[in-house]
Amino acid sequence: MTLAPPRPAVVTADKPPMGASAADRKSGFYRRDLDGLRGIAIALVAVFHVWFGRVSGGVDVFLALSGFFFGGRLLRTALTSGAPLSPVPEITRLGSRLLPALVVVLAAAW
Repeated sequence: MTLAPPRPAVVTADKPPMGASAADRKSGFYRRDLDGLRGIAIALVAVFHVWFGRVSGGVDVFLALSGFFFGGRLLRTALTSGAPLSPVPEITRLGSRLLPALVVVLAAAW
């Protein structure tokens, strides 16, 4: 039995998937299965923090999948002809996306 590589999800122009970048929407590359697994990992982390007062393995899964998505996006950018090889634009985009949530969490924890 051989396993075929996962096929990219079909993305329609009228409703792109949540969390998909503009480049992913254009290319049709979006891994709903891994993004769903990342959501389950986040839920496990929340449940273990709230009800059990400890950290679960969901943190490891979340960080591994986030690294996979980040590295994949950098690799796709590097393979695009004429695209700069600097990770600075990607890190800037990531920071601008995460900064509002960081401010809310820090304000709530203050």
